[in-house]
Amino acid sequence: MSATHRTRCAVIQLVLCGTLCGAVVTGVLVTGATVTAARADDDIHTGQMIGTRLTLHATFRGAFGMKSHADLEALMLRPYDEKRHPLAVINHGMTTEPDERLAMHPSDMLPQAIAFVKRGWAVLIPMRRDYGKSGGEFSEDVNGGCGALGFDDEGRAAAEDIKEAIRLVADKPYLDMSKVISIGVSGGGFATVALTADPPPNLVAGISFAGGEGSSQQGMYCSFAELTQSFATFGRHSRVPMLWVYAQNDHFFGPRLAQDFAKAFDNAGGHAELVVAPPFSDEGHYLFSEEGVPIWTKYVDAFLSAHHLAPEPMSAQDLNDTSTQNAKVQN
Repeated sequence: MSATHRTRCAVIQLVLCGTLCGAVVTGVLVTGATVTAARADDDIHTGQMIGTRLTLHATFRGAFGMKSHADLEALMLRPYDEKRHPLAVINHGMTTEPDERLAMHPSDMLPQAIAFVKRGWAVLIPMRRDYGKSGGEFSEDVNGGCGALGFDDEGRAAAEDIKEAIRLVADKPYLDMSKVISIGVSGGGFATVALTADPPPNLVAGISFAGGEGSSQQGMYCSFAELTQSFATFGRHSRVPMLWVYAQNDHFFGPRLAQDFAKAFDNAGGHAELVVAPPFSDEGHYLFSEEGVPIWTKYVDAFLSAHHLAPEPMSAQDLNDTSTQNAKVQN
């Protein structure tokens, strides 16, 4: 995804700033389709939303009781007000290609995050270990080959990163941690399913778009019997409501596979509402995208409303207000 594409957020003015978790960073002002770096001592004008670049000093459990540490790159985006907002965590997909992982950035999910912020959420976009600028060893390809991937362990490893990221932002004064949701796409959707089986405090829902593992390219399928069994394994312990969205023309995880995943998950005790969306563009796997916002937000809104989880959205005045005020990049 190009830099222009991932920062195309018309009429939204956003400040990326901050020093959370001990990291001093520069600010970035996003206006229209441009990105402008700002020095830490610059005044920056901001509108309806404020973003903070984070470095999260994470700790992970290892074999034989050993612990490992990694700094995780993340972005927090929230309404620019004095209120406390519930937390939504958006989780990226999975790739085994090192160059592809290095090129990934939290701003890849910026349009999706904006859609949730408009609905009243504070949004955390964490990069899991060895993605983007995050440190640590890649932990999501346990056995390194198609056919015996160990999907349970891969899902749990990714979910551990998400859980640790949530823990590390839980004390932020602008968050209402009584209500947390996790949203993921592809491998991030599968990680969200795993997260619901061993949830952090106050996880009230999970949303998976095109969730799965082991399909690295269109039409390439491997170990789906094992993957289906992993959904059943997570379903035995998952008790929070879930929304699963797959498009009819998803060539990575098609509707028939999605139905098998949902059946295995629900029969084991999980609670997944499966939506098979109409075909999206040329490849339905990318429905959870900026172009897909008018489509997927309808499913999200209906699901959250049905479970009485929708927070108070940003007001029309906030969304239409074009006035600006000075804001300092946090030091």
